[in-house]
Amino acid sequence: MTITNGYATLIEFTARAGLDSTTVTAKTTLIEREIERNSRTIDQRTNTFFHSKTLTDSKVRFDFNANSDGIMMSEDATYIALPAPILTITEVLNNDVAMVEGEDYYIEGNLLIADTIFTTNRKNGVVITGTCGYAATPDDINEVCLAMTEVTTGLGIRTVAGDDGSKLSITRDEIPEWVYDRLDLRVRYDNVG
Repeated sequence: MTITNGYATLIEFTARAGLDSTTVTAKTTLIEREIERNSRTIDQRTNTFFHSKTLTDSKVRFDFNANSDGIMMSEDATYIALPAPILTITEVLNNDVAMVEGEDYYIEGNLLIADTIFTTNRKNGVVITGTCGYAATPDDINEVCLAMTEVTTGLGIRTVAGDDGSKLSITRDEIPEWVYDRLDLRVRYDNVG
């Protein structure tokens, strides 16, 4: 299996969990599956994504449920919110007319802000082509994915020293509270009202 749009790698997880090569060989599929699954859980929890995504003729209209690629238009049709920061915009068609960045619209984070209003009365009134997301996984998201994968694979082991100097290995069986705190800081709220 190959990890698709994962926020950690097999090598990163192996180093973090201190796994030997025999364990890694036996558990590679499990680890890769859990890294990918936890990456999608992060996407759902934050309402965004932290990989690069190509938008190919993404359709946008006022009816949020009909939009493709998680794109939303504001109620007043003056801006469009993409699901992650805009990396590149190749083309924006508004009512089949190409818009020009800096003249007809400008970009601010994950927003396309129009100097006028976007078309709302047609099914494909606005069409966007470009990319959004992140060129590389942010460090905090990588750390969160690794911590979650320790738990979901059962391979995250901590060593605890007792009062008498003995050592006890404990498998992490619960997502640490700091993971939720970090994800909560990354939640995307689009005020499209």
